[in-house]
Amino acid sequence: MGRCFEGDSMPAFAPWQELLQNLRNVYIPGLDNLQHPFGSSTTSRTAYELQLSVARALIEAARTQQLVLCLDDVHWADPDSLELFWFLGRELSTARVLMVATLRSEDLDPQHPLGAMHRAWGPHAPG
Repeated sequence: MGRCFEGDSMPAFAPWQELLQNLRNVYIPGLDNLQHPFGSSTTSRTAYELQLSVARALIEAARTQQLVLCLDDVHWADPDSLELFWFLGRELSTARVLMVATLRSEDLDPQHPLGAMHRAWGPHAPG
């Protein structure tokens, strides 16, 4: 599980860093060579490369066992974490991965990025 907290004091990708570290702690294979900030490999040059490296690692890990990825309180997530969530939702659609996110809809204002995600998912949106 990766948790989001209220306020702007959390670094980018904090909930994903927590989630991926928790998976490594239970010895999920395939997550050891992730790029910085998720692992110790060299930093990716673009956001797309970083997102793709996380997706590939999770797809590889899901080949040996099913994964459940949970982000808590995503209404407080930083924009980079939300973008990665959106990207992985598309990239992992055929992998043995269940992505779960909790949010408090009453804490969302109309301009919140999750509103746009919800509308884009259409009939597949949680609800």
